[in-house]
Amino acid sequence: MKKRNVAINISVGLVVLSFAALYVEIETKVIVGLSMATLLFTIAQMLDSQVSFWNDDMQNQVDVYNNIGNFNLSPQNLMFIKILSKYQNPPKKQKLMHWLASILYSVAFIILLLAFVAPINISEKVGTSATILSSSLIFLSIWLVDKQQERKEQWNEVQIAAMLLKETDVQSEAEIDME
Repeated sequence: MKKRNVAINISVGLVVLSFAALYVEIETKVIVGLSMATLLFTIAQMLDSQVSFWNDDMQNQVDVYNNIGNFNLSPQNLMFIKILSKYQNPPKKQKLMHWLASILYSVAFIILLLAFVAPINISEKVGTSATILSSSLIFLSIWLVDKQQERKEQWNEVQIAAMLLKETDVQSEAEIDME
């Protein structure tokens, strides 16, 4: 299985399981393990999403600074700087979040496998709590994505303002030269 196909394969498997649950009794321990794994996957995904947003935000900043600063970088150089900014030494916070997300993905996958192979003896209350918390984090994730979109729109507005200001300056210089 390729790395990028794991999530879709798990998704399809769980959809099939949900339909099977209509006809077959699934042990509560399996559902509790599934809830715990889902919670960990959700937290890890939120961490990854935030790190990815920070990288995208850095690339948006490069675009804006190029326009505002009149650096007039060629498209090749601009693309190179964007790619370079992605691999630049990330702050410790980003490294920690990426590292923590990797651990959470691993633990969640182990719990997911164990839930079906050797169901873990966890209280149903913990499973219920994990399910509710996981749902809560999904809505928190939606809110975070909205905030990230706002930030991207702000960078776009700054870039448009810079371009308009640049155009006004060019027109003013042309008018002065004509006089």
